[in-house]
Amino acid sequence: MKTSNVPGYKDLFPEGNERYCDLISGLAPEMIVRICSAINNELNGPGGMAGNQVNILRDFAQTFTREERRDLLSRIAAYQENVGDDVTVILFATRYLLTMVL
Repeated sequence: MKTSNVPGYKDLFPEGNERYCDLISGLAPEMIVRICSAINNELNGPGGMAGNQVNILRDFAQTFTREERRDLLSRIAAYQENVGDDVTVILFATRYLLTMVL
């Protein structure tokens, strides 16, 4: 049986000293709610939570540089390798969106 795992920020960026609230401090509250609403909409779309991960990540990373995208993808791959093939890595999950909004 395959399990799912949602990595935390420190799992992907262990060298980072930032706190979550510092990372989003430059965003207006309305923008955070809009982003979370859009992610929630995708998670509840036809592909479901697991099926829409790639689409959400692609849309999320559109403004990243090529180097930033490669870095993020390599970190996700390293995390996947660390947790093993019997675990599905989920970056966006409905149950964590409420915490992000609050």
